[in-house]
Amino acid sequence: MTKDIFYTHSLPGRHIDIASEGRFLYFSGPAYLGISKNADFLSALTEGIQRFGSHFGGSRRSNIQFGLIDEAEAFLAGKAGVDRALTMSSGSLAGQMISHYFESKGKLLLAPGTHPALWTPANRPRSGDYGEWVSQLPVQMESNDRPVALLLNSLDPLFARSYDLEWMGDFLDNYPEITIIIDDSHGWGVMGEGGRSAWESVPLRHYSRVVVLSSLGKAYGMPGGLVTGASEVLQDIYDSPFFGGASPMSLAYFFALLQCRDLFSRELEVLRARISLMEKSSLVAKLFTHIPGHPVFYTVFEDLAAYLHKSGLLISSFRYPGPRDPLINRVVVNSLHEPEDIKLLFEILENFNQV
Repeated sequence: MTKDIFYTHSLPGRHIDIASEGRFLYFSGPAYLGISKNADFLSALTEGIQRFGSHFGGSRRSNIQFGLIDEAEAFLAGKAGVDRALTMSSGSLAGQMISHYFESKGKLLLAPGTHPALWTPANRPRSGDYGEWVSQLPVQMESNDRPVALLLNSLDPLFARSYDLEWMGDFLDNYPEITIIIDDSHGWGVMGEGGRSAWESVPLRHYSRVVVLSSLGKAYGMPGGLVTGASEVLQDIYDSPFFGGASPMSLAYFFALLQCRDLFSRELEVLRARISLMEKSSLVAKLFTHIPGHPVFYTVFEDLAAYLHKSGLLISSFRYPGPRDPLINRVVVNSLHEPEDIKLLFEILENFNQV
């Protein structure tokens, strides 16, 4: 049994330095593209701080505006393949903005597993199975308490499960007044062509009825939130007091994003090569649950984390949702890993499989 908490005094990347224990290979964390430790990005970020300071605390509707924010949001919209993107200073704040905006228009209906960033006091997710929730949507549409928006996740990063989104096309054909909001925090930048993720599951004819939000702190390594969608929908959100009253993400990150436009695509290719190495191993099917093409590998074997720890590898392992619940153990691959890291992981997993 390994302990639950480890302390470090430096940001982990390919390795992590644990106080009093030394250096471990690090297979954890959401920094899928390794941006937070990428030398090119850090150099651009340093230059951005020198140019723009540490932070601009003004409103997005201040009479002082910065063209690099508009340019960065246009770049992100292009990556998503949609008309417009808005950024905020955190993914959770973006989630709360979207939830409160649509809650002002009527009832929300949250799918099982919807992230707490999208919860409001009056609207919480239903318990139960996601597939059953989808099958009951027509009944909800016929009720007197009909929702104005559906909120759901694109995938479950804890247990490495994807959620079917193929039903959305027919559903929105039948209920064109409904808006669907997708939290794509762990898919954005990683899944789909160029990392556009959930948008690949949205029929083009319904782009104006879907809003996709994400944390930029996962694949993109920046302390911010992202909202993407059609111009007419996002303009109303832009005009809302919640958005206008908030400060933007630090300007240095917008600068670094624009200076490193091609970096995200390059690192995505590296990540996919590492994921491919994982997926080629028969051990993955034996030991893990996995979404094809995604860097998270969940295991039901609670003793795996302690076994890997003894061999110098640290994986994601914590109790959720409460401190007395079972451990959730996951191996997480990122683009900083070298092929020999994957090879070493397999060697240790092979020994574990034979115990």
